[in-house]
Amino acid sequence: MSDSDTHTIAMIGAGNMARALMGGLIARGHPRDRLVAADPDDATRNAIERDYGVVTRSTNAEAVAGADVVVLAVKPQVIDQVTASIATGLIPRSTSPFASCATILSRRRLRT
Repeated sequence: MSDSDTHTIAMIGAGNMARALMGGLIARGHPRDRLVAADPDDATRNAIERDYGVVTRSTNAEAVAGADVVVLAVKPQVIDQVTASIATGLIPRSTSPFASCATILSRRRLRT
């Protein structure tokens, strides 16, 4: 896989689900410099940087800027806050795919 045809993936949330996804992507050859993780907690960001060697951001908006794919790896109770925080960054690129790891989450709720 060459860097020129590899998507930049933003992980919103840097907990267990995001760590598992990043670990799998890296193990399959995804370049670390094409993975970005956002989390509000300094200790969590520092651990992700140390353990996976990926770029981290303190805000979700910073993480999605320039991302080709966005993965929401957050708990359902914060999904509304998270989607609101990234909406303006995604509107100009509304064709950018994104996925959610949150359970019990409808497509309609993601679109609002």
